[in-house]
Amino acid sequence: MEWGATVVTAANGAIALELWAAHLEEEPDSSLPPFGFLIMDEFLPDMAGQSLIERFQQAPRHQGIVNLIVTAINRIEVHAHLRKLPATRCLTKPVSPLELWAALGGAEGTGTETITPAQVPAGLGSGTIMLGDRHLLLVEDNPMNQIVVREMGALYGLDIQVVASGIDCLEYLRQSAPEHPVELILMDCMMPQMDGYETTQRIRAGEGGRQYQDLPVVAITANALDSDRQACLAAGMNDCLVKPLDLNEFIEMLTKWLS
Repeated sequence: MEWGATVVTAANGAIALELWAAHLEEEPDSSLPPFGFLIMDEFLPDMAGQSLIERFQQAPRHQGIVNLIVTAINRIEVHAHLRKLPATRCLTKPVSPLELWAALGGAEGTGTETITPAQVPAGLGSGTIMLGDRHLLLVEDNPMNQIVVREMGALYGLDIQVVASGIDCLEYLRQSAPEHPVELILMDCMMPQMDGYETTQRIRAGEGGRQYQDLPVVAITANALDSDRQACLAAGMNDCLVKPLDLNEFIEMLTKWLS
């Protein structure tokens, strides 16, 4: 695996338990678990993923291992149920490499450790700082794009807030707490009701509050032509990113405007 991990596979729960026992025999004097992570389907051919986790919890040297269940059901109640299992995180199929890396590092939202930039593997970003607790706002109407941007931010410790329209953006700015102001906006250019260009112009006119008139606004556009970039700058945006987003360029852009 290109992330530097050693991966052992099993076709069902019984084989997974046999592999666990075999690794225990290979290192009888160790107090560590044989594996750092167990990644399993919610429904295996011979048992449910939940049952396999319960079996591993009864096995020797299970302390410290993290379980990752992959489910085909993207429903809040299903994820909430799975998260009640010991040291368990969950993802919904299909799983992208970025989603998998975030879940393995704790960014999936279970209260575990945060990934540092030094831990991000080649191909998933190589920044040098942790952006941490910064207040960023994404203005984007496409749910999939919302997920992608939030995941990319999570790799660097960012919890990016999301609104789906320019109208909601202005209202969010007006309602934001003075002690925790928005520090940067990621602005989709093409949205219904009010596009990113008009929204930015209204921010510059003070409609989001006088304190935000000079707020950095980075456009997110599907168009890579220089004329499109100039249109963004003419509307009052500070910079622009082109879809599909590249993680390294994304983090470099945030670092540039948050420094």
